[in-house]
Amino acid sequence: MKKIFLLIVFVVSLFIIFPSCEKNKDTIKPVIELHEPAEGDTLWVGEEVHFEADFRDDEELKAWKVDIHNDFDNHGHKSVLAEEEPWLYTQSWNFEPGLRNKHVHTHEIVVPVTVNGKPIATGPYHVMVYCTDAAGNEAWTVVKVQIAHRP
Repeated sequence: MKKIFLLIVFVVSLFIIFPSCEKNKDTIKPVIELHEPAEGDTLWVGEEVHFEADFRDDEELKAWKVDIHNDFDNHGHKSVLAEEEPWLYTQSWNFEPGLRNKHVHTHEIVVPVTVNGKPIATGPYHVMVYCTDAAGNEAWTVVKVQIAHRP
């Protein structure tokens, strides 16, 4: 009986002394430094968007996303003219496993001339950039830009 009691005391003390062998959970959000496009920039219809950003995390980066959408009426997202169509762009990319820092420079985003067969609606848009780390923490940043036709 004494052996059973000592075994129970030993097991209980393990749970008290070592409450968790689990690694400390990562709660720190990644960091995004968006260089281009910048606040107030103009994105030209039919042309590439110069995108440049630095992403950092204290442990490991997982993915990043770009979301471009209109801001015609403070997020009501309605086109000013019925014959024009607002542009909505969303694309995600994964980082290579194990990265903590990554500089991204790309021209793969292109402002379309038409959307759903209609001319693209020009005017104010938001460019939102998201970053998620391997633990699921997410950070985001946003800049307001104009989409216009070149004069």
